[in-house]
Amino acid sequence: MPSRMSRPKVFLSFAGNDRPMAERLAADLWQYRVETFIDARDVAPGGDLVLSINRAMTESDHYVLLWSRNCVDRPWVEAEWAAAYARQLNERRSFLFIVRLDETRLPLLLSVRRYLDGLHDWPAVARDLATYWRCDLAAGMPVFPPPWSTRPAEPSAIAVLVRNRALGMTHVVGVAPESTGDDLLPTIRTTLALPESQSQLAGALEVRFGYRLMYNGDPIPDKPIAVQGIVDGVVLDLEVHVQANGPDGPFGEKVYRGTGDVLPGMPEKSVHALVDAAFAHLLP
Repeated sequence: MPSRMSRPKVFLSFAGNDRPMAERLAADLWQYRVETFIDARDVAPGGDLVLSINRAMTESDHYVLLWSRNCVDRPWVEAEWAAAYARQLNERRSFLFIVRLDETRLPLLLSVRRYLDGLHDWPAVARDLATYWRCDLAAGMPVFPPPWSTRPAEPSAIAVLVRNRALGMTHVVGVAPESTGDDLLPTIRTTLALPESQSQLAGALEVRFGYRLMYNGDPIPDKPIAVQGIVDGVVLDLEVHVQANGPDGPFGEKVYRGTGDVLPGMPEKSVHALVDAAFAHLLP
């Protein structure tokens, strides 16, 4: 994964006829301290275009596809988004972003993905992309899904970043600013659909889950979150406690760390497999 920088590097992919929109997005993103690569424009005179594109995609922190009717059946565009899609799967993070410039149907593999509406709400495109990438940096690990897909209905709500290092995930969750510490966990559990248990072998092996929220390394007390400094963009750590049960009863309970001997009596691979299955909906 490319190193996280205060000025993210972004690869813009587009059809030739959409170059004006790509250059417009590059200018908009620059206002948010985001660097962009636009193929031939950013290739040195006499440089190899193919090698330059490969280098740029490798070094980029994110990839943005500007999709329109002009992209259909364009081999270069298809090759670029396919490479970006594969990288996202390999790195298990949000790498590929889509900006739709018209109503042209997306390719099947991309049709289930969220996208930004560049046709009806262009001013929000650069703003929402930059907001997401800032969250990514604040959490110190990839954040998903993008915040525009989880924006709360209440205009006054604040967005907190809920992180679990062992699972390698951070999510944006909207919470009421007047919430107390005890209000946070139920809201987060509902929003993220945090599981209560996961089993395999017809229930012969089971892991049950418990959760605790931490802020700056300490449990969050039942006081108004505003007086605790929990405001928009704050990172909260979500502890996941696992209790493993087998045919003969419970094996014990620990905080899930992702490595090492998680619980006595149950193979580490089994615990990881159960945990991965339980939280699969929260990973890209």
